[in-house]
Amino acid sequence: MKIWYQHGSEHSANLVMIGHFRDATEATKAKEVIDAISKQVAEDQRTGALVIGSPSERFGKEMLDVLRRLNIGAIGPHELEQFAYDVAVKVEEDKVVVTTDEFDISAFLKVMFLRGARIEVYAGLTASTSPYVGSQGHGRDRRLRRASACLRRGARELEANSSAVAERRPICSLPALVRPGIQPLA
Repeated sequence: MKIWYQHGSEHSANLVMIGHFRDATEATKAKEVIDAISKQVAEDQRTGALVIGSPSERFGKEMLDVLRRLNIGAIGPHELEQFAYDVAVKVEEDKVVVTTDEFDISAFLKVMFLRGARIEVYAGLTASTSPYVGSQGHGRDRRLRRASACLRRGARELEANSSAVAERRPICSLPALVRPGIQPLA
């Protein structure tokens, strides 16, 4: 019997999400919302109210206050840890550009959608004419196209049926993608 061990480098998504806004002011406001939520997530991590890898089913009081103040009601408590991931968010004129190696980006999509953006999501390496092309592509194009299609469907459903947000039912579901060396949570 032969046992074949393969070590792949499929460990990053190299995703790019671009939110196109009406003007630079709206793009800046969306970035400020992302920054405010990220700041509260960092504070919740510091105090132990949020533990990465153990998503809560409830918002903490401080986070709930921040979300109410920002008028963001579509993000679920289980999505908050996305704001603690290694994500680059920058404003370029009337665009907000989010680049990350993570697959979980629904919270960023929702913030930009709720702020009025037209959104593109793609693998940074596959768009050869894009200035956002990353240096590390790892063969996940099929999965990324599927994820992008799922996010587009979700955005259309949010636009057509706001009750999906009020009922907090999942808009789309992506397959769990496990990175080498990381065990899925039970």
